[in-house]
Amino acid sequence: MDELSVVLNNSNVNQHECVSVKSGDWVIFSCPQCPGYERRINMRTQEMQLHDPTSGKYTHVGRYSPLIMHSIN
Repeated sequence: MDELSVVLNNSNVNQHECVSVKSGDWVIFSCPQCPGYERRINMRTQEMQLHDPTSGKYTHVGRYSPLIMHSIN
């Protein structure tokens, strides 16, 4: 199971909790409090992309845990 937990800045002041979704190989973290904030991490290649209009003013934390569904026969 792929699981990812990250702190997306080094400061402990003004911490925001991000929401995460998976799209293909990418886990995308976005902040409900910072319009336009997005961090993408490719689970296969470990490539990371960041768009942070706050210029690091806030600490962003997030967690991705996939939902595993099982069929019942």
